Amino acid sequence: MITRRHGSKPTLALWMLVAVADVALLAAAVGPLVTTLFAGTLVLAVGAFVAMRTMTRRTPAHQDVMAVAGMRMLAARRPPETHVAVRRRA
Repeated sequence: MITRRHGSKPTLALWMLVAVADVALLAAAVGPLVTTLFAGTLVLAVGAFVAMRTMTRRTPAHQDVMAVAGMRMLAARRPPETHVAVRRRA
């Protein structure tokens, strides 16, 4: 007899489907007003968190500005240089 090992993807997908159905039943039980208020509060909290992380992220000044002949010019943004290792065939 062939059995699937514990934690396989079809089992996980089934439990996720059960969780979605539970949320739908809970939303129907509490009513559309409470569900809308809860969803709006959740969206507002996530938006505030993303805005806070975006505003507090620091970028070093030397990436955007370079000195040329005593003047400061804005540098063109370039992707970071990558080093590619090349192997020769034997």
